[in-house]
Amino acid sequence: MAPEGVTHMTTPIDPLVSDTIFLPGTAWRGLDAVEPLEQKLGKTVISVNQATIWLALRRIGWTEPIQGFGSLLRKLA
Repeated sequence: MAPEGVTHMTTPIDPLVSDTIFLPGTAWRGLDAVEPLEQKLGKTVISVNQATIWLALRRIGWTEPIQGFGSLLRKLA
C-alpha cells in the first residue's frame, strides 16, 4: 500500500481516543506515512518497520537522530 493509502486509511481514527497509532503491516509503505500522519494527527505514529529499525540501531549503539521518519527515530538519543 502506498503512503497516501496508509494516510487515508488511518486519518479517520479519533485522535482523542488514542495517544499512539501503530501501523502493523510490513508490506505497507507505512514508514513513509509516519511523518505526515504525526503532523496531521498530532500523535505518535509507529510502523512495524520503523520499530524494527529503531531496535536494530539501539542494539548497535546508534543514538544520532534520524529526521523525516517520525518521532521514534527522531528521538533516538
